[in-house]
Amino acid sequence: MAEAERLFEKAQEALRSADKTLAESYANDAMNNAHASWTEHEQQMQQQQAQQEAAAEAPKKQPAPAAKGPVKYQCPSCGKIFQVTPPAQRPFDVACPWCRTTVRISR
Repeated sequence: MAEAERLFEKAQEALRSADKTLAESYANDAMNNAHASWTEHEQQMQQQQAQQEAAAEAPKKQPAPAAKGPVKYQCPSCGKIFQVTPPAQRPFDVACPWCRTTVRISR
């Protein structure tokens, strides 16, 4: 849009200097530039609206049900496998029973 304003100012200068052909050329360039900027802005707004509508129509992701009973995990520090009965809410933290490293379980 700033480019269109600059071209419009040049058109006004050319008009004051009595060079009508140059003034018309600058004025046309300014209008075309402003139109292109407006068209691009409209396209961006339409894309945002389409994305918002798609997000509203998308099914809401349900949290994964908690596992029933103990689940085996491998400690990332010592590599030993241990069992945990996960709570209903995830993620949760648990300490490895062998090395006491705190592990965050998200699945």
